[in-house]
Amino acid sequence: ILRTFRDVFPEPHLFLNGFRSDTAALALVGLRDGGAPDWDAVGRRARAVRDSGNVADALIRWPEGIGLLYLGPAEPAAAGPVHTLSNMHVELIAGRERVTGEPAKKFLTGERLQEAVRRLSRPSSGTSRGVGPEFAEALDLLIERDVLRRRGERLPEETRRRLQAILPTVLLEDPEADPAAWPSR
Repeated sequence: ILRTFRDVFPEPHLFLNGFRSDTAALALVGLRDGGAPDWDAVGRRARAVRDSGNVADALIRWPEGIGLLYLGPAEPAAAGPVHTLSNMHVELIAGRERVTGEPAKKFLTGERLQEAVRRLSRPSSGTSRGVGPEFAEALDLLIERDVLRRRGERLPEETRRRLQAILPTVLLEDPEADPAAWPSR
């Protein structure tokens, strides 16, 4: 999928869809002119969303929320075929794995997702994310919290306090946001 995407957008960026470790999805975002996301433009769009009053999800209402979901530039893809309408490689392998394989061993869920997020969300500098390097730690802790919750365990109190301290306050204090709208609240 990444090789195919890079055919059109040579500098893709990865975003996570939320904090659930069992149904995680990655989004590939490519910019027409290449380069990194324009965080000023993201801020303007988030402000427009807040002003509309139509969205209760704090992650979308604030650029800091979108920044929590940003993993950084996509790594180069390994050599191999480009997906086309005539080869159906992705559809065939995904369906086969889902039905006959052990998807938890191959797909990014649970602890495999947590490890991938840790590896991918470590930008070389805070400015590359546009929102600060502490967001990589917050995302890691949010995924860890969900992995533990699914195993019936709780996040250690010290870790919970650290997460509260580094989550952007605008997300936690937005009076118009509905905490239930957060992915994996």
